[in-house]
Amino acid sequence: MKKHSEKEIAELLNSERYPEVIEKLRNVVDTDHASFNDYSAFIIAVSEYGDRKSYPKAFDCFVRANMVRNANPVLLRTLYLKIENIIKFLGLAYFDNANSHNIQKDYYLRARFLLFITSNKLVDALNTISALIQEKPLPAYYFQRSKIYVLQKKLKLAVKDLDTAIEFAPADAVLYYHRGLLKQRMNDIPGALFDFDSAVNFDANNSTYYFKRGILYEDLGRFKNALDDFKKSVQINPTNVPAFQELAWCKYNMKSFKEAMYFADIATKLEPNNSSSHYVKGCIFTAVGMYKQALDELEFAAKNDNQSNKSWSARLWFQTALASFLDEQYDKAQQDITKAMLLRPNIVGFLVLAMDIEFFGKKDFYAAKGYCQSILKIDPENQRALAAEVQINEKLTDDM
Repeated sequence: MKKHSEKEIAELLNSERYPEVIEKLRNVVDTDHASFNDYSAFIIAVSEYGDRKSYPKAFDCFVRANMVRNANPVLLRTLYLKIENIIKFLGLAYFDNANSHNIQKDYYLRARFLLFITSNKLVDALNTISALIQEKPLPAYYFQRSKIYVLQKKLKLAVKDLDTAIEFAPADAVLYYHRGLLKQRMNDIPGALFDFDSAVNFDANNSTYYFKRGILYEDLGRFKNALDDFKKSVQINPTNVPAFQELAWCKYNMKSFKEAMYFADIATKLEPNNSSSHYVKGCIFTAVGMYKQALDELEFAAKNDNQSNKSWSARLWFQTALASFLDEQYDKAQQDITKAMLLRPNIVGFLVLAMDIEFFGKKDFYAAKGYCQSILKIDPENQRALAAEVQINEKLTDDM
């Protein structure tokens, strides 16, 4: 007979008295009358307390918990997270062939798969997950293999595995979401929209699904659709700063600058030092002709930019250069656009602004001609550069 109740164990867990839980359940989990709750409580207590001597028993409980009929699926997901560190500590030596007869084969393979992934041994991980699929063709295994294919940049194979996973689990929002991300990368826009729609239909309370679909709508220029998704995203998660930034950006592109600033202000209040939020505010101020305020925001954004993304940093310096140029601070504008071009050379938009700074601002027509020639070398049919070339040549002729 058990000398404890489930309520007693739950109270001990809630009060973080993990050693007592371990002691009360240590022998119970070895018996035939152990319950799913016994297994899960023991795993959680061992994991949280870090009782390394009990790690092998905890893994055994994990295997048994997964074999219990009508196991709590929400709690099972929690156990997957709790068991990861235990598996990593036990290591590959524990899950070798000599020990494998003590462990149910699919869990033995799953443990090895996790260890291979952790050590970035993708080929071994791929072979292991493929063996798992042969052992038990579960949608979760196809999903895991698809993630390896993504790391190997084999996107078609990744999509194929997700197709199979969805056949097994046609109402799994996570699978549709990840397939949508892949199709978006592969420029299959109708397919990506279908999958994001499906993800939202099967899980209408996931902020991320709305946000990602909103980004796709935004890229397509469908700003009203994007707005609806970003609003739904912040309704579910009121602290979703990127969604507020995108709300501001949509309104900016729709030239609703007052509403754009409203959303940008919320983003900066939630995260005062977020570089992207101040960048958006700088763009809005530039659009309404408030260049001093724009520069304040953009320079703050540059100060807080960690420069981990060269494209983003270059875009930030371009916008700062534009605000400086419009504010007639031509030397500063030249310095800022140079920083942008050092990060991302040969971007036509950057070269056009550099040309305008030299031509209209600094009146250095030879420098302007150099930028004009660079633009036409990249894009011989660029109408902006062709028109500027005529103006530049006229100015150079007048000066002779």
